[in-house]
Amino acid sequence: MVQFPERTRCASARLPPVSHGSLLLIANRGGVTRFFRLFLCRALLDRRLTRFPRPPRTARAQARSASVAVPVSDPAECEGKSAVSYRTASFRPGVLVILATLAFSAVVATAVSAASRSPSVTLSQADVFSNDRCIVYTYFEDQGMGHEATVDTWQNIWRANGWKPVVLSEDHARLHPDYEDMKARFSEFPTTNPEGYEVACYLRYLAMAVVGGGFMSDYDVANVNVPPPPQCDWLPNEGRMTSHEDYTPAVLSGSGEEYDRVARLFYDTDIELVMASDDTKMVSDMLFLEYFRDTGSIWTTHALFTFANWVSDPPCDDAGVELPMLFHFSYSNTHYELGADDKPSAMNAFVSALNETRRKCTALPRESDAEYESSYFAPPGTNAFREAHFKHRQCFLETMYPQPDCAEADAPAFELLLNARDADGNPATVRKRGGHKKADTWAKHVNASASTCVTNGCKQGTV
Repeated sequence: MVQFPERTRCASARLPPVSHGSLLLIANRGGVTRFFRLFLCRALLDRRLTRFPRPPRTARAQARSASVAVPVSDPAECEGKSAVSYRTASFRPGVLVILATLAFSAVVATAVSAASRSPSVTLSQADVFSNDRCIVYTYFEDQGMGHEATVDTWQNIWRANGWKPVVLSEDHARLHPDYEDMKARFSEFPTTNPEGYEVACYLRYLAMAVVGGGFMSDYDVANVNVPPPPQCDWLPNEGRMTSHEDYTPAVLSGSGEEYDRVARLFYDTDIELVMASDDTKMVSDMLFLEYFRDTGSIWTTHALFTFANWVSDPPCDDAGVELPMLFHFSYSNTHYELGADDKPSAMNAFVSALNETRRKCTALPRESDAEYESSYFAPPGTNAFREAHFKHRQCFLETMYPQPDCAEADAPAFELLLNARDADGNPATVRKRGGHKKADTWAKHVNASASTCVTNGCKQGTV
């Protein structure tokens, strides 16, 4: 956890406007004392009002509607007032202290109640740390790529599933104690991508370390039906750094310490080893994660086990239970798989359609942390139907994701997918290879050989 410098306690007696969300964050960081001290300072420093005649009523009415800053000569003076000076100054400060206490208690109670109805979607720069695991973060810096609408869509989709979406930026990464040194190092890494974009991919780990870790998603990941943890206090793999789309960092989870550890691995690891392991002349956070996976430095799972057009209709498994659906609308997936270039529209369209059809499936259990993990973040090898989805798609893309066992594993995987049923036992419509009947533009994009892109040959009930 990054420690923040203590703010000046009594630099001004002006009472700033405080939202419900920020009150909760103030309370979380021990800010109740700071906030109350502002009220006390105002009371103690208001003695000058006893030395002058009261203004006419109309003037007082105007004063109440204005924002007046009371000058303070020395902040330490506020905490050094004696009981005698307090009593002899006036009776008014005592009344203000009592009223301030009552008002503050009422505001906190209202804030807690309101927060339960409308969670905050932003974090202030002064109080950014949180252990609320119902927050999902993304990182966005405007690189002139026109992605603002995608970020807005991401927020709306995740919020609709009960999460508290928060957008982080370099302002958060800058709070990390080693920000300057690490940014300089990351800027030197060889890349074929725009430098600003690539550096942002590394800085997001610093930002996540600052805020205390948790779930982080790319802003083009669409959430169809995955809710937050039941008690907002659970992370997969006991908080160890985990990438949930194999080594592609589309959805990550981990404690703040784990994000910090991985950021330091980026900094310390010999990039020549990373490039040699993948036979490339560049590095990225994804290539680093692939190397870290292979060397045992991080965990990987298949929570994002397929893509939106590869699930059955309705999207149930072989027991009639709905599939957990997180889909990464990357440029390649959106452009080559779907033939679409408008990410927000594609994300909204699939989320809407799949939410409608999944009603024919039995809902996933999620009351306890154990049920939640099994339903939405099952460890590899624990759910055969989802593993079959993962294998079937990866074998289609085996040039990009080498799968040495595809010749033997792909056919049995698809046979299992054909057992998909709705809640009433009716067969679902299963799409072999995502509905691609022959060598399509996506296969060409990944240079798949003709042998991996044969005519569909679908069985009855498939398209």
